[in-house]
Amino acid sequence: MDYNQKGFEKLKNALSYSIGFVVILWIIAIVDFVLPFDFTTLGVYPRTLFGIIGIILSPFLHSGFSHLASNSFPLLVLMTALFIFYPKPAFPAMLFMVVYTNILVWIFARSAYHVGASGLVYSLAAFLIAAGYFKRRPLFALVALLIAFFYGGLVWGVVPGFVSWYVSWETHLFGAIVGVYLAHFYKKDL
Repeated sequence: MDYNQKGFEKLKNALSYSIGFVVILWIIAIVDFVLPFDFTTLGVYPRTLFGIIGIILSPFLHSGFSHLASNSFPLLVLMTALFIFYPKPAFPAMLFMVVYTNILVWIFARSAYHVGASGLVYSLAAFLIAAGYFKRRPLFALVALLIAFFYGGLVWGVVPGFVSWYVSWETHLFGAIVGVYLAHFYKKDL
């Protein structure tokens, strides 16, 4: 297999993972819209026994189509970048991004339902930026700089008062922290 064919395969796989994930999110949102049950009640509700289920489920649940739409494009871009540039730790890192972020939300966040994939978006962005720093190679540094340039505005989403009261700034903050931690944890596999 030549270099171009290998690169195309890597891109194809990365796109199939990220598109597949986003399609699943949209299917769940449509089912949530059609059924008379509000899926957001399955999100993380801090410090409650029932809220523990949201540690796994919350990234798959959104408060509406506009909420999901705001997460879809960043997920496509950031997941694709993760699977192209860091394929070895990609799957376990994403699993830990979800679990660690939502455990921190469950422990520390305000009492409300916390749903959506934005914690994963923040984790992915922080991971890609930090991994570029830890990798210390020009291509990976460039990817980190591009992510920081295009998604640098995410920083305002971790500051209370800069986002609407119904937006979980806590999920954004813990997602970013977890992303940096995981980039450091996996730095030998980057």
